[in-house]
Amino acid sequence: MATVSTTSAYPWTSVSAYLSARTSLYLSKLVPYFAYGLSTTSKIDAFKAGIYKRFDMGLNASAALEFSKVYLRVGTDIGMVNALKNNIANTSYKNASFFAGVGLRF
Repeated sequence: MATVSTTSAYPWTSVSAYLSARTSLYLSKLVPYFAYGLSTTSKIDAFKAGIYKRFDMGLNASAALEFSKVYLRVGTDIGMVNALKNNIANTSYKNASFFAGVGLRF
């Protein structure tokens, strides 16, 4: 029998479901993130050239499955700010990423 608990100290609550004595599922709702770009990897620094904005913010969502001491986590980051400084023909460029991870708890 699964037991579900929530933590609501913040507007972005997380839900934990204990599926069995050794297995748990963690779901996080949308959590804000903030980022600052230091440099780019091209020959011309796109921040100094005025192509990209240095600040970015968006939302993060993830889920984790824990079995005994091993856990699997997947999630995504969704950018909410247009990263281009100058909009050419009303174009928009927003950051987005997907991540997956495997961990071991000690």
